[in-house]
Order: sequence, then structure tokens, then C-alpha cells
Amino acid sequence: MPELNPYAHFLDGRSPETILAHTPQILEDLAQRFGPVQIAVSPAPGKWSPAEILCHLADCELVFAFR
Repeated sequence: MPELNPYAHFLDGRSPETILAHTPQILEDLAQRFGPVQIAVSPAPGKWSPAEILCHLADCELVFAFR
């Protein structure tokens, strides 16, 4: 039988609820460290900026909320 959660090994023994509860603050802290200018800068041509990554994560939250 396949593993119920194929991503469980990424949790390092922590509960998903704990990770989900702490993720918004971690992302906010990272965004603050980038600052308002650098957060909009792409690290390389064709790569997403940190702001674009954060927007993508927000979009995913909305989509998954409907599933």
C-alpha cells in the first residue's frame, strides 16, 4: 500500500498543524529581511522574485481552500 502522505519525510517529525501555524510568520520575517526593493528583484532572468513566490503561495492557499 502506498504511503498515505508522500511528503511526511519533509515534516521532520513535526505535526502539519504546527508547521502551518508557524509558516505565515516565517514568510513575513523573510519578506522583512528582503526589504521593499530587493523583494521585487528576480535573482536571474526567467526566475521569480521573492514577491512573485509569495503571491504564488497566496494563490495556492486560495485554490486549495476550494478543494
